[in-house]
Amino acid sequence: MDKQTLKALKGSIKKWQKIVDGTGTDKGVDNCPLCELFWYSPNFCDGCPVAERTGRPECEGTPYRDYRHAVADEDGESPKTYAVKELEFLKSLLPGEQDEKRSIPHTTVLEGEEKCTTKSD
Repeated sequence: MDKQTLKALKGSIKKWQKIVDGTGTDKGVDNCPLCELFWYSPNFCDGCPVAERTGRPECEGTPYRDYRHAVADEDGESPKTYAVKELEFLKSLLPGEQDEKRSIPHTTVLEGEEKCTTKSD
């Protein structure tokens, strides 16, 4: 992971830590450091560590989708539950010894969607 991507990933982790702590908000691509770097790229999410992990664009296959549904009160779950899972997921993308063995903590696959494949133990 290059320095610019690592800085954006750490910025996204900081954003989600604030959301978990109740001091931050999610504004989608408008306040996501990773999206600022990769969303508007010519190939749409190419190079984003989230898309590289899930094999899908727009944070599909991550706890973020569940978070958005919970914020809209579509499933009755607390948004904080999914914010914590999104934070854990983003932290799992940090370079490290176990990087290739980490997996997504939780995702919901809606009917008609393909399941993503992840690297796991």
